[in-house]
Amino acid sequence: RHQENVDFLKHLETSVQNRWEEEKIFESDAPVDATEPRYTAGYPFLEIEKPLTISPLIHLLRADFATSYHRLKGKKVVLPIAHRSNHQFLQVLAAAAEARLLNPEGKTVANYLRYNINNIIGSIPPEELAAFTDPFRWMLRNSWQSKKELSMLGVGIDWRRCFLTTNNPYYESFMRWHFQILSDQNKLEFIPQFVAHSTQDGMVADQKDPTIWHSLLPHLVPMVKLRVLDFPKRLSASLQDKEVYFLGEVEIKNNLAEKNVDVETLEIPALPDWGAFRANGYNQIYICDKKTAKGLAFQQSIDAGEIDCLMDIDLQEIREISLRTPLNQKITISVSRYADVMYRIPRSLLGLSEDTAQTDANEVKAKLVGDWIDRGDAFMYGRLNRHQWRSSHVVGLTKQWMIKYNDLAWKDQVLSQLKSTQLCRRSQVLLKDVERAEIQNSCLSQGLGPKLSQNNFVGSSSDSLLIPAYATISHLLQGNPQGSIPGKLGIRHEDMTKEVWDYLMLGNLPKDRQLPRQADLERIKSEFEYWYPLDVLNAQEHSYCLQMLFNHVAVFPKYFPRSIVYHPKHISYHANNKKESVYYGSSTWRIIELADLLEGSADVIRMLLVTIPTSIGSRGHQYMEKFTLALCRNIKWAEGIISNSAMMRDGSELRWEDSILECSIVEVVQKVETYYKQMNYRAAFVDGYYILKKARSRYRHYVRHLRDMNRNLILKFLEVQAIILSPIIPHYSQHIFDILNKNMLIQKAVWPEMTIDQSVLVRHQHFEDLLRHLFKNKPRKPSEAIIYVAKSFPAWINDLLACVPKTQQPWSVYEIWQSYDATKNTD
Repeated sequence: RHQENVDFLKHLETSVQNRWEEEKIFESDAPVDATEPRYTAGYPFLEIEKPLTISPLIHLLRADFATSYHRLKGKKVVLPIAHRSNHQFLQVLAAAAEARLLNPEGKTVANYLRYNINNIIGSIPPEELAAFTDPFRWMLRNSWQSKKELSMLGVGIDWRRCFLTTNNPYYESFMRWHFQILSDQNKLEFIPQFVAHSTQDGMVADQKDPTIWHSLLPHLVPMVKLRVLDFPKRLSASLQDKEVYFLGEVEIKNNLAEKNVDVETLEIPALPDWGAFRANGYNQIYICDKKTAKGLAFQQSIDAGEIDCLMDIDLQEIREISLRTPLNQKITISVSRYADVMYRIPRSLLGLSEDTAQTDANEVKAKLVGDWIDRGDAFMYGRLNRHQWRSSHVVGLTKQWMIKYNDLAWKDQVLSQLKSTQLCRRSQVLLKDVERAEIQNSCLSQGLGPKLSQNNFVGSSSDSLLIPAYATISHLLQGNPQGSIPGKLGIRHEDMTKEVWDYLMLGNLPKDRQLPRQADLERIKSEFEYWYPLDVLNAQEHSYCLQMLFNHVAVFPKYFPRSIVYHPKHISYHANNKKESVYYGSSTWRIIELADLLEGSADVIRMLLVTIPTSIGSRGHQYMEKFTLALCRNIKWAEGIISNSAMMRDGSELRWEDSILECSIVEVVQKVETYYKQMNYRAAFVDGYYILKKARSRYRHYVRHLRDMNRNLILKFLEVQAIILSPIIPHYSQHIFDILNKNMLIQKAVWPEMTIDQSVLVRHQHFEDLLRHLFKNKPRKPSEAIIYVAKSFPAWINDLLACVPKTQQPWSVYEIWQSYDATKNTD
């Protein structure tokens, strides 16, 4: 039975989507009258190297809800999208396709980052598999797949404005213009940074293999130099008269129950490859393991790229060495379970008590390490995290282009703009982070690479900072998403010079000459100026929000986003179905993809994501069955009530129960509109669906029989509920509109403007209170009751109300009676 309901809803949704496609309802262009109201929603980009998952989809749907609501308010709206890829996953897919060609019967990589590669490769027809050994072909295919899945979900995207950020000559031209502006404003710097290097030829990782650049993130640790005092006999002859240091990372002891809690210790892993290495530019020798020595070679602490190993040292000899610490304590070396060399300092030596918080201890440690670095007893060392270690990669120190987000004047400008921008509750963290000047740590930790090229842009998120601005005009420039052919205006990417971009985006014309194709450029310029700035920016990534705001202040100071919705919670979903799961960590799970959910109804998925997104993995199947059944029952009720509408009474006269339902409708419409303005879409759906359903059930209880129902009111109820729910469940709402014979797309409807008669709701509330009072504490509930309704208040109540200020007057007559009853004996 459930599958029949799903098939019914999916058939309904397919027919609605075909009508959208025929009427191009989501395509919108700038009008001649630039004062016509509009609404532009911005979403950063979709990563298409992997299948679409739920976490980014939630934020994209929020943008869709916003544009759908403002379309009902009579505004022209647009929701563009960009597809971005850093190639890493695409390279894995291309290699798997090549392996499948060589061995058709064998299996390729079982899984990668919790995605099943075999299933993805198996979805490609065998005769087309050879073409997919090219990673760019995967990007085109994934872009098409993304469009297909989002269209099936009913997301109202203007697909003419969809474009790829990789290998796109038009977009690369735009990005070069963007960074030229930053350079002209002295907001770029070329400074040494810790980045991944190949130990085979010394090249920076992004130059040697751009596909692994994004995954090799350096981790900086303070490395302390411990002076060696005593050597084993074999080492004395070569090292006795030299300045020899043992290297170790700094840590404060936190476990108060461990042995030697008040003593400095140096604990090392049981590694076999220890040695003494000559330092660069100093008469110093470092004792460390060979992996650390490789990193030191690329960080210019020893000869760059060269490892001058004076001698190998075995583990037993290491244990016989005694050391002097920067705190002037003599210690020995012990072997422990730690994976790194750890110099552990007791809290007592730093003046920290047992009750000192960990954050305070870290501040003391940072100050201590800073003092040691100033006097040459320590230095910062970059290494890869343990799960990223590879024999062919280490962290080196290389000059990189960086955006100077720590510029104080720039931060003040961003703060000034943010304070005048509408921020949702969760977005307030952006304001606090800029005030605390923490953007340097959260943005562009890798830099832009040693050369400002497209590959380096893709290596970080710097290629996407102004995507919403470019998306407003992409359909006029590009003939396809990858930008390989010109758009309908016939402008080539070679024609997009800095002067042209200055005119389109900033309105600056050259003083000495006229730009070619001025009429076409004027049209592009008007398109950009109409749709920008963003009315709302929906973003998931914290660093992206901060970087985009900084760059808008630098490039488009007058085009700052008008409101920002930042929802930082990243949701991972456990798969609770019979599909193949991937073992990861200590549990069996995999990321749920949009394609998995699209086996059900699109409107049901949208209901699920707007109400209970965190329950998709554990109880998603149960909720989908529940929502599917609810929608089908509502449709059947609507069809039945309309087919029998001739049996209802004429709605020219409003009875008391009719007034209650009408006022409930108006009250819900006003609340839902407030929730849409606040972008509280869950509350909007709950009131628009459940509260109105409750009001409908109460009305049916009051009237009892179909013949007593008000025909006009019931039809009005169906129409209003369909309109206010259409941003969230558009296919269901369109079907209700079709049942009502509206002969139009619901996106062309107008938001209902209704006023409420407060006195009707007050009378209804009094009636409900009276019923509760009658039945309260009765041993036997009465089967019927006669209620007399007075046409006017008695004189004593009017006298009482005249004595009470209007702001303090009770709403309920029952409250008035209670007040009178409590005082009548003393009056």
